Amino acid sequence: MAAPTGTDEQGISNNVVVSRELYEPEETGYRFLYWENAKPRIVRRSSSEYQVEIDFSLNAIGDYRLRVATADLAGGTAVAWQPVSLMGKSG
Repeated sequence: MAAPTGTDEQGISNNVVVSRELYEPEETGYRFLYWENAKPRIVRRSSSEYQVEIDFSLNAIGDYRLRVATADLAGGTAVAWQPVSLMGKSG
């Protein structure tokens, strides 16, 4: 039996692999956000666009960079970078 392909009713593409990496404020700080631990929430934004949300913790105040990369069975890839900042209490 062939593996399912395409996007299902929940917006999940069964033939896509997603990698999530978090680059921390320290130069050597890096975390791979394991997909096994993430419970993604998928929101359909339009007929061809979905928003995927996951929870993760930040360990220190500073500027982080979140990198999300995808690859599909046809060899297509996409990479997105998102800045994330954790600020301390003021006052």
